[in-house]
Amino acid sequence: MDTRYLAGNLWKGGRDPGTIRREGEIQIERALTGQLWADGRTHVQRRGAVAGNQR
Repeated sequence: MDTRYLAGNLWKGGRDPGTIRREGEIQIERALTGQLWADGRTHVQRRGAVAGNQR
């Protein structure tokens, strides 16, 4: 309070950044299925399983 940080509205001088428009639609047909994600996670967990490692 002594330094008067709250004496004015800090955001008054700024401007609203607006919204972002995407270049194109997301191609969901190229996404991995849930089963492929699960298989990938299992594979990585098995490859990372080294004696002495703990979760």
